[in-house]
Amino acid sequence: MEQIYPEIAGVFGWLFTEIKRETSAPEAQCYRVSYNIYQEVLRICSQSDRIKTSQQVDVWAQNLAKYRLQQCFHYYRHGVKRGQIELHGTLSAMVYRYFMPGGGRTNHGWRQRAIEEFLQGFYEDSWNTFRRETHLSETYRASTRLEQAEYMAFTERYAKRNIGFRDKSSQQLIVLRVKTFLQKQRREISLDLELGDDETAMYSDSITNEVYRLSAQMVMPVVTPADPICASIIEELRSYLEKRQQSQCARYFFLLLDDKTPKEIDAILGVTPRQRDYLQQRFKYHLMRFAFNDAWELVHQWLDADLEQHLGMNSQQWQVFESNLTETLQCLLRLKQEGLSDGAIARQLKCSLKRVQRLWSDILERAWLIRNGLDTRTSA
Repeated sequence: MEQIYPEIAGVFGWLFTEIKRETSAPEAQCYRVSYNIYQEVLRICSQSDRIKTSQQVDVWAQNLAKYRLQQCFHYYRHGVKRGQIELHGTLSAMVYRYFMPGGGRTNHGWRQRAIEEFLQGFYEDSWNTFRRETHLSETYRASTRLEQAEYMAFTERYAKRNIGFRDKSSQQLIVLRVKTFLQKQRREISLDLELGDDETAMYSDSITNEVYRLSAQMVMPVVTPADPICASIIEELRSYLEKRQQSQCARYFFLLLDDKTPKEIDAILGVTPRQRDYLQQRFKYHLMRFAFNDAWELVHQWLDADLEQHLGMNSQQWQVFESNLTETLQCLLRLKQEGLSDGAIARQLKCSLKRVQRLWSDILERAWLIRNGLDTRTSA
């Protein structure tokens, strides 16, 4: 049973006011989400000896509540589909290095499929835990934007929960789940590798998630001398970050390349886990801008999704893609296919160079959404 702390009772009212102000959700939903976050904070404060003996329970409670609220708003502002992509990319990056039996790119098909299978099971586990800890019925469904944001924020925290051991070491919950999953799959994996199945035939590239590949594969230790394109991307990304005075992001990037654990990264950079989470989000923001703007040709060549290959789409996807483009975007796409420079395209379209680049980024993002089976917008 959670201990009652009168000094943190005001946290609930603050949460409710903030959620009601920042979202368009009905008051009843704002109340329920506020109550769930408050109960989670109360449970942590009641179970943590460090917090109970700190004589600053109210400060801890406010910080814990603020962090959880910021997470919820983060996914709320992204919207359901973009939030799901963001969460999937975050979790994929956390587990990718554990799915490397061969250490090289030849096993990419197996890794990709195995990670997808693992995460589906993890989402189910997280959903059941979420309903249990928030005392929701088995028939409950997160049907609104706020409810979806609440669940996605919970899932990210659930994955990062530290599980302590008798030797006083700890490990994130999702890592323990991965290790259990791989132990169960080991015999099957060994058999598949021995049989030499054609991975390309077994695992279609149509399920590839570019967020996963960019935020997970590129920043994990899979670069070899035989992968010159990836090596070029890494050098270009380093230069991109340095030019934008993002030295902390660059250091974080290379620590990931060195396969450093989160604790090692915190120690080397001198940051807290929360600061590292913020740094990770900032890095991913620059990574996506890099992929859709500055180095789109190099990145899409590496993803086998350049213009000559219809940006990685099959014929049916390409038809849907083109039909949803405005006349301006169709003209821009045609001029790009003809090999014109951005300056020449700007003159033909009678617009600024910056607008051409922004519209092209929009096209690349639309293509990315279609490749991943998501709805696209129909207007510029």
